[in-house]
Amino acid sequence: MVDVAGVDGRDPVNDLRILGKELREYGSSGILGENYMGGDEGQDGEEMRRRRRDMMERPSLILANKMDLLPKDDAGMGRREELLFQLGMVAEEVGIVCEPDDIMGISAGVTGEGLRVLSKRLRQVVSEVG
Repeated sequence: MVDVAGVDGRDPVNDLRILGKELREYGSSGILGENYMGGDEGQDGEEMRRRRRDMMERPSLILANKMDLLPKDDAGMGRREELLFQLGMVAEEVGIVCEPDDIMGISAGVTGEGLRVLSKRLRQVVSEVG
C-alpha cells in the first residue's frame, strides 16, 4: 500500500520502487547477518534466498491509498489513471507479481472509495489460495 496524496512531499511511485527493493533484499543484510533466520543460526543462507524468491513470486495487490485526495475532475481522473499505470510499471520493474486489475485506488479512511472492490478481490484471492 502506498500513499498517493503526496501531502508530505513523498512520491508514491518511488515509494513502491523502494518497497520492492526492500522485499527483494529481505533478510540479505542487517545486524543479524545474511544467514540469520531466527533460531537456527547455523542454517545455510539458501533457505533465506528461497523464502525471498517465494515472497516475490506470490501474486500481489497494490493499493494506492488516499485516492479521495486527488481531484476527480477530468484532469484529475487522468492523473489517477496515470498514477495507477506508473505503479504497475514499477511493480514489473522491481519484480512484484500482479495483474493490472490488482492495482487499485482506494480511500481506506474518509470516503471508503474502492473498498468494496478490494474486499471482493481479497475474497477471491483467499478462495483461490485456500
